[in-house]
Amino acid sequence: MKIVFLMHSVDKVGGITRATLTMASQLVDRGHTVQIAAMFRESERPGFDIDPRIDVVWLLESAEHSAMMSSEHWHTMSTTRSTVYPEGDAFRASSYSLLTDKLLRDYLHTCAADVILATSPGLNVCLAKYAPADAIVIGQEHLFHHHHIPALADKLLAAAARLDALVTVTEADAHVYRQKLGRYAHRVHFIPNPIPAPHPGLRECKERTIVAAGRLTEAKNFRMLIDAFATLHRHEPAWRLEIYGTGEEEEALGAQIRRLGLTNSAFLMGNLTPMDAAWARASIAAVSSNNESFGLTIVEAMRYGLPVVSTACQHGPPEIVSHGVDGFLTPVKDTDAFAEALLTLACDDTRRMEMSRAAVRKARRYEPDRIAAEYERLFRYLSERKRPTRTVHSRKVPTLQA
Repeated sequence: MKIVFLMHSVDKVGGITRATLTMASQLVDRGHTVQIAAMFRESERPGFDIDPRIDVVWLLESAEHSAMMSSEHWHTMSTTRSTVYPEGDAFRASSYSLLTDKLLRDYLHTCAADVILATSPGLNVCLAKYAPADAIVIGQEHLFHHHHIPALADKLLAAAARLDALVTVTEADAHVYRQKLGRYAHRVHFIPNPIPAPHPGLRECKERTIVAAGRLTEAKNFRMLIDAFATLHRHEPAWRLEIYGTGEEEEALGAQIRRLGLTNSAFLMGNLTPMDAAWARASIAAVSSNNESFGLTIVEAMRYGLPVVSTACQHGPPEIVSHGVDGFLTPVKDTDAFAEALLTLACDDTRRMEMSRAAVRKARRYEPDRIAAEYERLFRYLSERKRPTRTVHSRKVPTLQA
């Protein structure tokens, strides 16, 4: 099969990029031809290494190097807002124009793909609009339905009714979409994101270190994590906290660490890509988020044998962490409960090691080969269901309630 992934960009560090590159590489391993069609090139050097067997095309950059239209026509189209790409998508609807509409439409009808997967909400809507009749078209929901503003949520539901399938990364979100889609509910499928195997060259050396990772934003609630760590530090001063990432809360978090007298124990580490070396030497992973669409760092940590202390936020953590088995789940924004869970793991070496072994077993559920096999089963199922006479562009889809 020729499989195409549509992306806003393949250049920047992020969970969607990593999951897509991991899956693309695994599908190549399984004998498929894989192409990534990125709308924009946003960096000269991608944030992740890209498997050289994957063909990457940057649609806007490719068009700029061709003589497809006059400079005046190009300017007019590139400065006129897209009529398809929806407002409310985090991937900057303002970047999309009549020019990108044309480029995407032309690409989709000439790429000769057997399967096309869109990886962002806005591209799901575009794929539903421009889908070629002879390809299996699948939208991926890497966030969750309630994350989107109402206008975008409505458009995503209408798009899901036109696509052959919508894949969510949690069962909880799949349930929401099935309820919303009514008679189109059968098009919703749950397949989690894949996590690569541990790096073979790393030797695990478990230090008394707690590691957290993510954008330094209010949604990740690292302030609560630092407060909880301060409680742990009073009882177990040998432990340290490392927070990886950058973002708008970096200055405030640094001030909090200084105010609590934790400058020799809690550290803002900046970005680290990939995180393998940090996971390999840590002993506990911490996720203090107010919400998570999946929980990529949870599974990344588990594959290196880290039990996870996480808030029981929607949607991913409660589906990944088995409370008391491979980690602990605590109420969202409950600093005392989070601190107690950290203390339980930090003070009990035997239990921590038992939960470490359980975490490794849990992470096997997300191995790329298993996830790729699930996608292949979906491709076969959709291929069998697909009607040869299907014409996406002329189909009228009823209005759906969000």
